[in-house]
Amino acid sequence: MNNNQRPPIPSELKRRVLLEAGHRCAIPTCKFPDVDVHHIVPWSKCREHQFNNLIALCPNCHRRAHNGEIDRQSLLIYKSRLIAIFGKEMLKQSVEVPKTKIWLKSSYGNYLAAVYEEVDDEAKYYISIEYPKFASSESQFINEEIEKRIIEISKLYIDEAKSPDRITQLQYFVKGSYYIGLNTPLIISLKSNLSAYGGGAHGSAWTEVFNYRLDLMTSIHIEDLFQVPKLGIEALSDFTIQAIMKLQSFRDIENVNRGAGPESKNYEKYNLTPEGLLVAFDEYRLGCYAEGPAEILVPYSALRPYASDFLEHTLHEYGEHLLNDPNQ
Repeated sequence: MNNNQRPPIPSELKRRVLLEAGHRCAIPTCKFPDVDVHHIVPWSKCREHQFNNLIALCPNCHRRAHNGEIDRQSLLIYKSRLIAIFGKEMLKQSVEVPKTKIWLKSSYGNYLAAVYEEVDDEAKYYISIEYPKFASSESQFINEEIEKRIIEISKLYIDEAKSPDRITQLQYFVKGSYYIGLNTPLIISLKSNLSAYGGGAHGSAWTEVFNYRLDLMTSIHIEDLFQVPKLGIEALSDFTIQAIMKLQSFRDIENVNRGAGPESKNYEKYNLTPEGLLVAFDEYRLGCYAEGPAEILVPYSALRPYASDFLEHTLHEYGEHLLNDPNQ
């Protein structure tokens, strides 16, 4: 197919969009019965037909949307209201992809809670990963990165489950939930907590993190938080190691020093939160499997002497109290 040729919207998907709007224009004060199905994020950018990006508009409102008289943020608000009005029954319906279902569960302000689910008919594997789908046009690249990573993880376990060399008859699975640390006009910081079984004596658990600046549409790396990354990461490491050694699970200081030492790679899995920097250490990072994973919350006050202009600006925007030591 030519890259410039747009495939038709599947009839079932188009029907769902029209049902959602009552076969009328989705603009509440319009409601004209002659409608088109419009891509909120233009086809030229998204290159796919997705339910949460499609809205019913009459020819006049459709033209106004293309001309920018009805902006994209307004259309997303109209869409979220339609989802809320249409109710839980519509949210539980799925967008069909071969052997895959994306369930839209609930709406929370500027994002939808969704579940990526895939089940094998022969019960060889089961995938169920919850994740957020953000509504703003600036956040679409984040949605793409999250879904891309979910598909990569799912494919890995599905391929293993289908392999003729699999070593167990037990069902392979991947399950995931999410946590949003910060969700502001400038920053989205979230993580996915995943657990899985892909053969062997026991399952596994790990964390995937997503930290993004919406103004630049770029990832936020741990080095970006400090004026001098080496000094900032050393301070972060000192605080973290002391906190880890207070936990009953961890007593091998050599393993802890290695896994939480002052190296950037040890602090790739972090989230910005209202309370501080939340650092995640997966299984085996700080010791043996039995010791398990760990999470350490580092207050911003411990990092403030080393904070970059970006971190200072972010915390001032979010709340001056985040920069102050509550014990002073």
